Amino acid sequence: MMASQTFTLFPTLPGELRQQVWLFSLPGPCKIVPFTAYTPGEECLEPNRVSKDHCPSTLQVNRESRAIALKHYTNWHNAAALGYQYVDFNVDIVCFSAPDFEDRSHIPRVTPGNQTALLRLSKADLWKIRRLEITFSKFRTTFPTDLKAWIEKWLMALFPGVRELHIVWAWGFAMDEVYILGSTSPDLIAEVVKRDVDAAMELARTSLEEIVRKRGGGWTAPVLRIDTIEWPYES
Repeated sequence: MMASQTFTLFPTLPGELRQQVWLFSLPGPCKIVPFTAYTPGEECLEPNRVSKDHCPSTLQVNRESRAIALKHYTNWHNAAALGYQYVDFNVDIVCFSAPDFEDRSHIPRVTPGNQTALLRLSKADLWKIRRLEITFSKFRTTFPTDLKAWIEKWLMALFPGVRELHIVWAWGFAMDEVYILGSTSPDLIAEVVKRDVDAAMELARTSLEEIVRKRGGGWTAPVLRIDTIEWPYES
């Protein structure tokens, strides 16, 4: 005889115990890509990360579970216009890519991807983000200075509340470097990439220290981490 998969006594448990069960049912940290959906054929570094709709199941069980979940999760301010997506700003990682911050309005029929969402998100929401991930897809010769420029231009302007800044660098080589490094050992290429990451980290830390100095110590720089993934060169 198979054991029952239904626990019918749950409603009779003490309220404090039920609340703990609902808390344990929350999904924990998730990666949130605001209002985007991956379209096959488009470039997407990690399509499995894309989350157009994010609604923890605890919000949908009953009134009691929903009340518990809403103490942690909230919608973007303009969710009615863009679609409902629940975010726990204390633990969820909100993800953008570097091109989301570029002005591409001059390009005819441009598909802006996240850019539209970024421009339409309210400043109040952006300021609540505590964990931020930015993906750069850059040739190795420009990544360190591009990261430094991004921090100086956008970090305080849009994300002053960030406590953890995760940079993902999808690195690649320019065409002339491909010819030079085509027969180079993987270990040497890894060493070159590591050297560039170290240079980027040094420039980024310098920029963060300068921001702290200008604000007179009233702002704490986020914890910075840089990870790399290879963006394959295609001839």
